[in-house]
Amino acid sequence: MRIYDGALAQIESDIDHTIVLRRTDAEGMQVDKSFVVSFTKADDDDAAEMARSA
Repeated sequence: MRIYDGALAQIESDIDHTIVLRRTDAEGMQVDKSFVVSFTKADDDDAAEMARSA
């Protein structure tokens, strides 16, 4: 998974990832908001079922 310019998340080995959104206004003021995204590895059978129902 690419997060930004060349960063790569290893979703097979890393379960939780912190993502930071930054907003900059016209005057240069910045506000950061961070949140955690968690990944759970699905069984192959579960993944196939999800693909069929999508």
